[in-house]
Amino acid sequence: LMAIANFGWAVSNFLGVALCEAWGLVDGNFDQLPEAVLTKALTRLLPIPLILLTPTFTPQDPVPTNLKP
Repeated sequence: LMAIANFGWAVSNFLGVALCEAWGLVDGNFDQLPEAVLTKALTRLLPIPLILLTPTFTPQDPVPTNLKP
């Protein structure tokens, strides 16, 4: 589990640097900073639609007993 968290942290750092370079936020040039901050804020919302893909269960649902490995 920690390996996945570390991998996610490393990927997010890499993509953050790539985003800064794509927006031209290098060498003290912060002209595109508002657009970069807005993009970062909006990308935080991207996983929300994935909630719709999760199955819906209730505590009253029976537990399946005939699962095959």
